[in-house]
Amino acid sequence: TVKIVLNTSIVGQYRNTTVKIVLNTSIVEQYRNITVKIVSNTSIVEQYRNTTVKIVLNTSIIGQYRNTTVKIVLNTSIIEQYRNTTVKIVLNTSIVEQYRNTTVKIVLNTSIVEQYRNTTVKIVLNTSIVEQYRNTTVKIVLNTLIVERYRNTTVKIVLNTLIVERYRNTTVKIVLNTSIIEQYRNTTVKIAFNTSIVEQYRNTTVKIVLNT
Repeated sequence: TVKIVLNTSIVGQYRNTTVKIVLNTSIVEQYRNITVKIVSNTSIVEQYRNTTVKIVLNTSIIGQYRNTTVKIVLNTSIIEQYRNTTVKIVLNTSIVEQYRNTTVKIVLNTSIVEQYRNTTVKIVLNTSIVEQYRNTTVKIVLNTLIVERYRNTTVKIVLNTLIVERYRNTTVKIVLNTSIIEQYRNTTVKIAFNTSIVEQYRNTTVKIVLNT
């Protein structure tokens, strides 16, 4: 497990700073099945409005990373102060053939509760996390060149079992880019709700939208 933690003393003077985390080209074979977590510290507050954080996978991270799991975990106390913060995860255009069957999971912490009623989560095209997260944008962008080679790739979005009652009427959208076409026939996209997410989810809206 590798954790990247933003220090509590990174303060006001860093507004609008861009931070890039780049995995080195020589991180190979020995890292199969490694879990990478990005954890935003609870005390990174007010000063970080409008800060952009980018995670860029290097073009030469290839074959050896099949089946690697990458998790993004939002800490329970990331609140009010993060309005308008932008987080982007960008897969490089040359991450191809070797990544078939790679699993990417986005896991919302179990204690993200009450305050998230009516929160909208969009994967690929923006996410408006309402109430404390008004105007916060989370983007996962698959480059248009990730094509033919990704047939049968599985992408899972997993909501934790404790995300209950408070999430009625939450909207989750998965949008495939307009250029992800013909090549994706037979591609599997799964949205997996845990077995204990039951009664409380009546009236929840789940949309899968294929762009025109």
